[in-house]
Amino acid sequence: MPALLSVGVLAIGLGVYDYLKTTSIGHVTRKGYDLLAPRANLFAGDESFDANAFAAMRSRAVKHSD
Repeated sequence: MPALLSVGVLAIGLGVYDYLKTTSIGHVTRKGYDLLAPRANLFAGDESFDANAFAAMRSRAVKHSD
């Protein structure tokens, strides 16, 4: 049972996972990328992430020039 501090705050404590950084990794096929790039561009544009929007469409154009 968690201890109650003298100021009336519940003390829960920290665990090992509170100090770890997690990272997610994904894989997308060329076909999947072709489907996702325009949507990623829209989301990035709506969030005013202009560089991300440009990157999504730029890298899509570079991939197709192979």
